[in-house]
Amino acid sequence: MLMADSTTSTTFYNCTTGFNVKNAAGTKFATTAAHCKNYKITVDDRKTTGNDNIALTFVGDFWNGSQDFQTMSLVSSTHTLNPEFFASDNVVKTLTGRRTQGNTPVGTYVCHYGMKTGYSCGTVQSTAFKAFGTDNKCGPSGAGVCNATWVKVSGPTLDCWGGDSGGPIFIGSVAAGLLSTATYQGTWSSSMKGQGYCGGAAKPNGYMTYMSTDELYKEGYSLLYGQ
Repeated sequence: MLMADSTTSTTFYNCTTGFNVKNAAGTKFATTAAHCKNYKITVDDRKTTGNDNIALTFVGDFWNGSQDFQTMSLVSSTHTLNPEFFASDNVVKTLTGRRTQGNTPVGTYVCHYGMKTGYSCGTVQSTAFKAFGTDNKCGPSGAGVCNATWVKVSGPTLDCWGGDSGGPIFIGSVAAGLLSTATYQGTWSSSMKGQGYCGGAAKPNGYMTYMSTDELYKEGYSLLYGQ
């Protein structure tokens, strides 16, 4: 996904789409992290070569001490939002259910997909984590109080980097959450894949955090499920 911070900007930023949702009226939306930019949004469905530049329109965001997600709608009726999510490059899965935060205990093995690092998995370390510790940086101003509601994940071969934000966290074909933060610095290289930059040998204290799908439901959204 590419997004700019103004309607006239020529500078684009990378993020990853998460799960598709609907509101009480049945209107469908795509999701990503709220901290991603929200103007001039285009997405590549990664089912074909090249960038499809499918246009999305920013609808609204929820960015506070416990939430980091935004919703977007399709500009053209040529495309549809399906009950699917990216599990790897050029690979989509049909979403069949969700795992609540209360049913995702420490030790649960979860996977994620990010447009920067691709597919990798790790283990839940905490389900009551403050993403920035005592250095509160939650919300749009970066000065809000972070609640101890985030899920922390790390693992010996887990990859997480800038650009993965907003991407799906899942267990098989079941949704767990959307990626919010990750410990990284510098530039990602494909040679770093699987080297442990998110809790492994290369960076033992590395981790990523995600927002549970519970937060989507608190705001009146529900996930799109398939068969």
